[in-house]
Amino acid sequence: MGCARGALSLEPRAVRTHNHAGALTAGRAGRGVSARARCQGGPAPPASRRNRTRRSRAVLDSVDRGAARGDHRSSHDPWVRAGGDRPARVSPGEPVRAFVALNFPEGVRRELWDALAPLRQRHEKLPVKWVRPENIHLSLKFLGEVEETREQELRAALQHAAGSRSEPRPLTLQITGFGVFPDYHRPHVLWAGITPEPGLELLQHEVEQAFAPLGFPTEARAFRPHVTLGRAARDARPRDFTGLEEVLAGTDFDATVTVAEVDLMQSTLQKDGPVYQVRYHERLS
Repeated sequence: MGCARGALSLEPRAVRTHNHAGALTAGRAGRGVSARARCQGGPAPPASRRNRTRRSRAVLDSVDRGAARGDHRSSHDPWVRAGGDRPARVSPGEPVRAFVALNFPEGVRRELWDALAPLRQRHEKLPVKWVRPENIHLSLKFLGEVEETREQELRAALQHAAGSRSEPRPLTLQITGFGVFPDYHRPHVLWAGITPEPGLELLQHEVEQAFAPLGFPTEARAFRPHVTLGRAARDARPRDFTGLEEVLAGTDFDATVTVAEVDLMQSTLQKDGPVYQVRYHERLS
């Protein structure tokens, strides 16, 4: 799809930048398509004074999970919801959907959500299921259905992965720009990108290696780090997304995030969407 004006229209929106604990980039996330790179053929020109991204620097070394912190909670403790709400309980012996992720602070999650608010408000019929702000994160590995009795194994694997790096330290990541997988003709995922960071790639590799001996196959596809913000409906038509590329190319976002922990997560499917909860976290420093 070209970059001529389409059916969607949206004024560029500047978003504040934050530093934190938690997310590689719009134009660099594997085979996905970055709106700005595709439309402008290269780096974006400086934003106008009115629309220029405002920056603020405040390093956070942990995510506010709305619960008392403890590095080693018992396997029977309820999982802590990433957004800080009351955690859901899991029936003893019931399998849970688990994954490994880097979480963001509430401020960064909210800014990502707010960045696309005009798109959601002006185009309510856009066939996209948006990720709720409390669920925004960076996935490192999906584990699938796991028996709760294996929690200690998973914790040990995560601990090994976090400590296997030659120079254990927090990761500083740059979230910038928006794009889609696989293309704008028929997008499946709308995402925010992350600037390439060797430390992030190494951590993801160590996670793969640590969980493989437990029966979790190594991912055959290349690691394409991104922050999922929305998923297109299965029955969506290409014409439904006419103009989306131009909208995303004109929407500025830039946030610096310092990630100090890697989390073992649970996903509980509910009628209004999944609820993500932190089961265990391991510090990266």
